[in-house]
Amino acid sequence: MALPETAETLVTLACPSNKDDDESKWEPVKLSLVHVLDPKTSTFSQTKKQCDLWEYVWGSSLLLGGMLSLIDMKELQAIEIGGGQGLCSIAAAKSGAEVLMTDLVLDATKLAEKSAKKNGVEERISFKSLDWNKAETVPDEAFDVVIGSDVLFYRGTVRPVAKCMFKTLRPGGVALLADPCRLNVDDFVDKVEELGMTTKLFLFKKEVLQESKNLRPKDDAFVEVKRGKLVVMRKPFGASGNEEQYEKANTFYEKFMALIPLFADEP
Repeated sequence: MALPETAETLVTLACPSNKDDDESKWEPVKLSLVHVLDPKTSTFSQTKKQCDLWEYVWGSSLLLGGMLSLIDMKELQAIEIGGGQGLCSIAAAKSGAEVLMTDLVLDATKLAEKSAKKNGVEERISFKSLDWNKAETVPDEAFDVVIGSDVLFYRGTVRPVAKCMFKTLRPGGVALLADPCRLNVDDFVDKVEELGMTTKLFLFKKEVLQESKNLRPKDDAFVEVKRGKLVVMRKPFGASGNEEQYEKANTFYEKFMALIPLFADEP
């Protein structure tokens, strides 16, 4: 079966608000996104008996994608799990990262590949179906950065997503999760900490959320985010770590943490 009917939309990613006394003036990054035309009426995934969540563009991805678009990610290897439309993967690739975009649904990766070509980053992104419930499909300690956006969509995702992030991160690596304040975020943080990762939790600023809402395409394919949490995690370096890889991940971590006050506050 071919892919469902699609549309192409120029999407503006989240960006810090510019103030009169700011020395730096932020310009939001825009991406061309090929997406399902009308997920609400689509029967494509239902007919194929597969999850249909990938057919929507979730607001959390515009927030996290906006942050990734403002940081130099050259020489970093990143993976996005549950990538859906691949917005965060494309943002990371445009920032210079080598990215593996994954989703359980193979059709999602096929559509995201079209968007990668539209944005000229197809040479920096590869695509793969990944089931975080099956450990054998998860690469082992292969990435400096793990990206997840709105992947805690039901309680049963907490444990496998946490274990997936931990398994695929290199020692000293950084994991990032954006979420629309679902109730199981705290359970996820507890599980990640049980595995040995450190965590920091933030709430996206109201003005960033409002600006993201104002810039969001008025289209049923794009889901508004009214509140948002950001979880930043790090895997311990340990004896098995590579010093050079750690330094790259650490530089990214410091840059990302410096960017957070423009987007989010501590709870």
